[in-house]
Parts: sequence; C-alpha cells; structure tokens
Amino acid sequence: MNPSPEHLRYANRVLSYLQTTRYYAIDFSGSVDKATAVETGDDEVLQQSSDASFADDPETRRSTQGYLMKFFSGAIMWQSSNRRL
Repeated sequence: MNPSPEHLRYANRVLSYLQTTRYYAIDFSGSVDKATAVETGDDEVLQQSSDASFADDPETRRSTQGYLMKFFSGAIMWQSSNRRL
C-alpha cells in the first residue's frame, strides 16, 4: 500500500513538530552523590510510585489513576487518567 496524500500530510506535520520542539527538554540537576548510586547499589536510583482513587469525582463518579517514574530523582515517565466505567 502506497502512502496517500493524507499520510504525507501527517508525516510533514510530525517533522514540523520535531523541528519546532527540538530544543525542548526536561531538565533536572543531579548530584554527584546520586551519580555514584549505581556503583554502591543504592535503591534510590530508580523510583516508581502509583496511586488510584475510587469514584472521587462527585459529578461523574469516575475513578482516577496515575503513576510517576523517577531516575536519579528526575521524572522520566508519568501519566494520570480517568478510568472509564
């Protein structure tokens, strides 16, 4: 299947987005002590937390859930969402 004009339009849109956001970054300052954690076997190198609540929105009675993953104290992955009924 060959790419259609719609596929090419979306590809150009992605390339345009990457061009305009090339200097965006998540910046966090690390510590020299944290950098040696890999060698010492410290448990704080990779941390993950999650939470959920049941029907906490009084209008929709939907539940929420989320998680956060940190590497050397800097957030590298996160998500929060409403659960469907």
